[in-house]
Amino acid sequence: MDTTSYHWKEPFDIAAAPRQLDSEDAPHQQVALRAALRAPIQDENETERFANQEPTTETLEYFRRTYERKYVQMAMQSLLSRHRVDYERSRLVSSPDRNDLAWMLDKHFIDLMVCVGDGLGLDAMIPNRQTLHTYEFTLDIGKPNRQFSTKFAKLGFDPAGCMLWMGTSPNAEDVWMAWAPNDNTDDVPAGHTSGATPMSTGHYRMAVMFLAKLVSSLPYRDVITTKDYPDVADAEDFHHATNLL
Repeated sequence: MDTTSYHWKEPFDIAAAPRQLDSEDAPHQQVALRAALRAPIQDENETERFANQEPTTETLEYFRRTYERKYVQMAMQSLLSRHRVDYERSRLVSSPDRNDLAWMLDKHFIDLMVCVGDGLGLDAMIPNRQTLHTYEFTLDIGKPNRQFSTKFAKLGFDPAGCMLWMGTSPNAEDVWMAWAPNDNTDDVPAGHTSGATPMSTGHYRMAVMFLAKLVSSLPYRDVITTKDYPDVADAEDFHHATNLL
């Protein structure tokens, strides 16, 4: 067909093209033809075929070799089958508590990343360095009713009545304080919660006084505490105990 002698009478709207043709890399002509002629049926057949496949377990090293040795045909073939990535025993995975590992999340493509401390304290939000002048944490504890979105987070405990949003890290990541009950630290499934996540009023005021005492102990004179242990059941006594809020 001589394409030079054929002209469209009007501009072609690419939005009308089937989504099967939407690709960063140009598909093979047979793929484009099959998608154009049998788009709805082909899409259903491919989805069913993929779902019925038995997953093949491959290591991260396997995919690394495929990339470094430029096995194009092998890489393309892997897109037609299901794979389960085995990363637990991989030498390419770094332990999250390594001293030479720095989390830089200002530019990333991670949908959800949850860092949970392995003990009491605020270690999960504090940089693992003795001195870091560029670290800046935005403290905001004036939103005690903010709900923790569990999603796929595996916390190790039921977050119901345990969570307080504290603010954002330098990379604009949300930081939460969690008061996990001693009798509820079993292997709770990821994303599970038995109720609303905000702390009770009494626990919230205890958390405020705890943070106020920490901040007031720093050489920062704008935050003061007049009483370390106010009556958290008395709103007036609590509000006169610190100016942190």
